[in-house]
Amino acid sequence: MDFLRKNLESLEGDLHERYNMTGLPSVLSRVWLALCLAERGEFGEGLIISEEALQIAEVGDPGYSFFIGCAGLGNVCVARGDFDRAIAVLERGLSREPDEASKRVWPFVGSALGAAYTHTRRLAEALPLLQESVERAAAVKLKANQSIRLVRLAEAHVRAGRPESAFPLAAQALDLAQEHRERGHEAHAIRLLASIEVEREAPALDRADEGYRKALALAAQLGMRPLQAHCHLGLGRLHRRTGHADSAASAVAAARDLYRAMDMTFWLHETE
Repeated sequence: MDFLRKNLESLEGDLHERYNMTGLPSVLSRVWLALCLAERGEFGEGLIISEEALQIAEVGDPGYSFFIGCAGLGNVCVARGDFDRAIAVLERGLSREPDEASKRVWPFVGSALGAAYTHTRRLAEALPLLQESVERAAAVKLKANQSIRLVRLAEAHVRAGRPESAFPLAAQALDLAQEHRERGHEAHAIRLLASIEVEREAPALDRADEGYRKALALAAQLGMRPLQAHCHLGLGRLHRRTGHADSAASAVAAARDLYRAMDMTFWLHETE
């Protein structure tokens, strides 16, 4: 985040200068900074910066940078739980036929849109889109963020009542995140594996508890407050299932307080 802010300072007045890059540095720096802010739950600033990125892209580069701009704002909205807005932005991005360069970032848009469809119960649209995003990224050897694309695909399988098919996808996501040292994505994969353990035909509730706690510790270390809230909510559901009412209530209260502090209203409703 510090380096990205330095980029923005350096690029003042040069918003539409490409500097021999595929996309506009002013857009790319804003998008990645906004994604960092979203992972930390700083949605107010993240939304402002990602909106700026899309506005710059619309004027300066309606191709590659526009795809990145849509992905940036869409991913921030997905992280916050503002799925209707995310769908509107991301569908706008995918409505354009990508040029050769933009094909490399199509999975960045498609995966976020699939995640938004998942959480709005549009699973018939989510599953093929998420699968296509993973396959397109693999076809062009796009390794960055492939772990989170697999996490989103696995989560859609869970929501569709297919925890057994979700498990190998989430395990692959964890392997990739660790291999590529994507520690934030590693935390997401660990949390998802914990939730899958609860839903499997032979639930492993002790492993689920351990997984949630491991993901929570890593998320806390990285300052990923939304993921911390998701882990608390998962623990609350798990403890309620195992009959530990007091610890369940405490975990859900922790999730509720975090969601409220970050104005994550969709997820706050989940705690209700």
